[in-house]
Order: sequence, then C-alpha cells, then structure tokens
Amino acid sequence: MINELSYRLIRKAQAGTHDIRRLINSLYRKYVVVEFTRPILLQALALRDQYQLSYWDSLIVASALSVQASNLLTEDMHHGMVIDGRLTIVNPLI
Repeated sequence: MINELSYRLIRKAQAGTHDIRRLINSLYRKYVVVEFTRPILLQALALRDQYQLSYWDSLIVASALSVQASNLLTEDMHHGMVIDGRLTIVNPLI
C-alpha cells in the first residue's frame, strides 16, 4: 500500500516530501493502483474473518481480488494460500 510505503520511507529512511511525491507519481504511472471503495472495504472485513487475516492484509487481498489478480507477492502472508479459489499468495523470497 502506498500509504504504508510512504510512512516507512519517511520514518525509517527520512525521505523528504519531494522524494515521496515523486515515488507516488511514479507508482500511479507504472501500476494499477486500487483505491479503497465500499465494496473492497466490506470484502476485506469478510476475508479477515474467513481467512484469519490481519485487517491490513485483508485490505491488500480484497484490492487484489477486485482487479482479478491471480497471484499476490508478499512475504507477510502464508505462502501457497489460495483466497476465494482464485488468488494465490506467493512469497517471492522462498
């Protein structure tokens, strides 16, 4: 999530506003950025309960499902888990 990445870069790497603004613009140019909608937020809550995900992880999963992604690369969730029969969690570090 862009907000988490921005926060971490500001807090941990002391990145400046100019750098963060450039990063955000670059991400929007290069990638499909999913903005939270009511359906995504509600699906995230359902996924949280169904798969015992953290709230933040459930938002990421619901966002990926909303754009019909088939794989979600993350080191924070269970590698190989299949969500909703169509989204596979892949840990790229394994």
